[in-house]
Amino acid sequence: MAMHLFGIETEYGITRDDVPEMDPVVESMELVRAHLAASFERRWDYAGEDPHEDARGFRVSGLQQDREEDEFAQRDAHRPFSFHDMKSDLVLPNGARFYNDHTHPEYSTPECRTLRDLLAQYGCHDNYLVSRAVPFPALVTGLMPFLVSRQVIAGAGKVGTEAQESGHVPGAYQLSQRADFMEAELGVDTMHNRPILNTRDEPHADREKYRRLHLIIGDANMCEYATALKVGTTRLVLDLIERGAAPDLDLDQPVVAVKQLSRDPDLKTVVRLKDGRRFSAVELQALYCEAARSELAGSDEESDWLLTEWGETLHLLAHDRFQLVGKLDWVTKQWLLETFLREERLGWDDPWLASLDLEYHNINPEQGLYLGLEAEGKAWRMTTDETIDEAIRNGPSDTRGGLRGLCVQRFSDQIQSMQWERIQFAGRLRAHSLDMGDLFDPQEVRRCMGVFQCAHSPADALATWRHRKDGEE
Repeated sequence: MAMHLFGIETEYGITRDDVPEMDPVVESMELVRAHLAASFERRWDYAGEDPHEDARGFRVSGLQQDREEDEFAQRDAHRPFSFHDMKSDLVLPNGARFYNDHTHPEYSTPECRTLRDLLAQYGCHDNYLVSRAVPFPALVTGLMPFLVSRQVIAGAGKVGTEAQESGHVPGAYQLSQRADFMEAELGVDTMHNRPILNTRDEPHADREKYRRLHLIIGDANMCEYATALKVGTTRLVLDLIERGAAPDLDLDQPVVAVKQLSRDPDLKTVVRLKDGRRFSAVELQALYCEAARSELAGSDEESDWLLTEWGETLHLLAHDRFQLVGKLDWVTKQWLLETFLREERLGWDDPWLASLDLEYHNINPEQGLYLGLEAEGKAWRMTTDETIDEAIRNGPSDTRGGLRGLCVQRFSDQIQSMQWERIQFAGRLRAHSLDMGDLFDPQEVRRCMGVFQCAHSPADALATWRHRKDGEE
């Protein structure tokens, strides 16, 4: 049985309109630390992080971000705090990671097993637990056409165009915010020469068994429905690849194609495959949807829901897209902006639209355009305010994210360091470490959480857990 785990990350832009000048580093630090009830203590363990490992089987000697980090270090040398103080890395009571990524706050959700748990968290970059038994070239072949065309359901919409080395050019509307910045098919870098499929080999799990698929091509969605489809359909495609049942598709020029498809909101553009066939974005998605329906229908309730909604969404995109207002971001934003253009008698090149584009994503309930629609009941929701409040307090009960959060809740003062796959409690012995590198089975997670919920101390919990594990062996 496939082990489905996923998580998403969001980088938040930060600004203030009540002061003439602001320092984004300090503002981000203060925002992150506002979560603390006591002073900040360094606990996140960076030893397990190595962005230079490439899933294609080699290690890169340097990344563009290395040079930028050096520049940041020189620029920040005058500041009265250390690198770790600046990062302000926190693990929250729900098992999430919240930190200052130099000039902006970033939130990484706990690991989730269901879409409902994931949507209660909110996020952007999507991550998936994948068996290392699946050859990486098979992932590339199976995913590339899907990711290039996924923007028809997951794009957040954008006014104008831009590129890495050039500024924003006002003008026509497009599907995706990220498509303009895709510059390579594959690559380990994430800040320059951005790839459609990121090859960073940083599993945050047992390296012999698993890999982490880290995708940076996705937009920041506001619509819960779009996020559910984005992550859910990707999970289905990964299942297809694992079974050797993905459609046989090989795009001729994926980097060109992702931009061409994004810049055609009429969805008429077709892109060429190496065998000469041509398909639109909706047609490519339909091929994947049909393959998933044939192979995965009846697997579980969530998969069946996804297959139904995926197919219905593609049908509406082809025939009546504005029924998807409140469900897909690029459709919703287009509808809002076109309404505004008609009322104000403006063109797509008016600079006012760039401001409204940003306001669509504003997370201030009193200013955000999408949140205004949601408050009016015009946005589809899988979650409720109550489930979101619960997700803020507690992580999923069937993943190690929930277990990590439980340890923060119960034994925060006894945690020496943490990373995604390990918690080191006070003490120098290996016995004081909870290793979660292979703790993915939901029943195992619940049993371990039960032990830590009832124990008087981490030492008691670890001793009991080791005893149970030894007994099973």
